[in-house]
Amino acid sequence: MRLPAPAPFDEFSDMAQREFRQWVEGLRPLFESEKPPTLGEISALLQQKRNALIGPLLESALASAQQQELERTQAPCPQCGKLLPMKRLDRKHLSTLQGRAQLERPYFYCTACGLGFHPADAAIGIAREEHQRDVQQAFIRLAADLPYEVAAEHFERLTGVQVSEHFGHDILNAVGEAATLEHVIPSRRQIAERIREAERECPRRRPVLVASVDGAMGPLRAPGKRNVKRGAGSWQEIKGVRLYLLTEQERIIPVVSWHQMVNAEEIERDSRRSPRAFRASACASRWWEMGPTGCGTCCARRSPAGAKCSITITARSTCMKPRGSNSATRCAAGSGPRPR
Repeated sequence: MRLPAPAPFDEFSDMAQREFRQWVEGLRPLFESEKPPTLGEISALLQQKRNALIGPLLESALASAQQQELERTQAPCPQCGKLLPMKRLDRKHLSTLQGRAQLERPYFYCTACGLGFHPADAAIGIAREEHQRDVQQAFIRLAADLPYEVAAEHFERLTGVQVSEHFGHDILNAVGEAATLEHVIPSRRQIAERIREAERECPRRRPVLVASVDGAMGPLRAPGKRNVKRGAGSWQEIKGVRLYLLTEQERIIPVVSWHQMVNAEEIERDSRRSPRAFRASACASRWWEMGPTGCGTCCARRSPAGAKCSITITARSTCMKPRGSNSATRCAAGSGPRPR
């Protein structure tokens, strides 16, 4: 009588117990030393050996949970829909916050369309790069505020995952290209909440909305092609925009802010496409527009009855000079290529 195949969880559980026993054996010297280990020594050793345990568990869990997808022998072409046989198994190296893993997934090729693809990548959620999306998302937060080299050093020390400066540059460029104004400008509800917060601190008068606009020149080089020099590049202005509420206690409450590597015509065009970025929800009774020098200029209108804020757009500007090497894509991200 043929026994049924083990369930995916049972198979994973058996493997996990074997891996854990081997991992625990690696901690034996810590308990056999003459001097009892301190809390710091135990914590440092567990952090050092953590990925050695979690990585194999991740690989086994993925292989067991996605067994059907990884063992498929046929797949339809994404373009023409023709059912194709598997060509070969391709190995993929994965770098995650839980350690490194390897995965073999089927490769298919459509001769009619000239298209090769791995359907398991989309089904499982595997990024094209070796560093997977959890690593990318975690590293972005450091790289947005620190130079690439410093961000990579801190990231490896905190997570045990080694990344390169080039990786940080590429991933932040991708974020900058994808982050349009509609993505980075707060919603109407979020802006209204910030207005109410400012009103609570202004019992005697309405909050003041201040707009500051400025720019700084930054170097720009277009991405190079294979076996072609990139060239000297050029300088382009980084436009910075900031709208904030000023309370009676002179506390600044941010409303919207971003900066882009664009010229005056492009930022004016974007403003017309994203009106909520400049109207600041229900509190906007005036708005700013770009002058020929890149400074904020006031476009006055009479405040409507019952306006939530007293909006004063001043000539005051905040210089948006680049900080380190990562100025053009910070938490209130811009769009377009970043300076180098």
